[in-house]
Amino acid sequence: MTPGLLIKEGPRIRIRQLRENDIPRMAAGGFGGEDGVKRLYAQEIEKPDGPPGPDGKQLAVETKDGAWIGFTGFGAKRDGDAGGYFYIAEPFRGQGYGTELVRLVLQVMFEECGAARCLLDYHDWNQVTRRITIPEDKLTDEDRAMAPGGPVHAVIIELTREAWRSLQA
Repeated sequence: MTPGLLIKEGPRIRIRQLRENDIPRMAAGGFGGEDGVKRLYAQEIEKPDGPPGPDGKQLAVETKDGAWIGFTGFGAKRDGDAGGYFYIAEPFRGQGYGTELVRLVLQVMFEECGAARCLLDYHDWNQVTRRITIPEDKLTDEDRAMAPGGPVHAVIIELTREAWRSLQA
């Protein structure tokens, strides 16, 4: 495993494999404190080099000059489904980094991983308008921390490889 191995680079940002020093930064984003983040993400540092496969992978997001600005997680199955999430730290929001991140991740999902369809979801603590309840047995520790004592909902957004390619033309 090569910590910090570059996965994809865009005009202003890059996504790379996690390093040990990414864990405190992820915890600072409000994901249950450093101990909780270590439990959830420490095993990610040991995953094999390369883009995410069907089991998924968590990746760091940084500017091209190396400033850490967030993280993403996604997985993709060749000719099957891909899915993921995105997090941009507060000081870097509203500057187009999230848009560039989504483009990079879609490029990896469809071109490098060969996914046929991408499903993205976001949870109701992100103030969604259409909701699908996530069953209790599917909730993560993060879901429970962000919406304590209540149900968690998600919205599923679908994009097929064909539709994505037509948008690229």
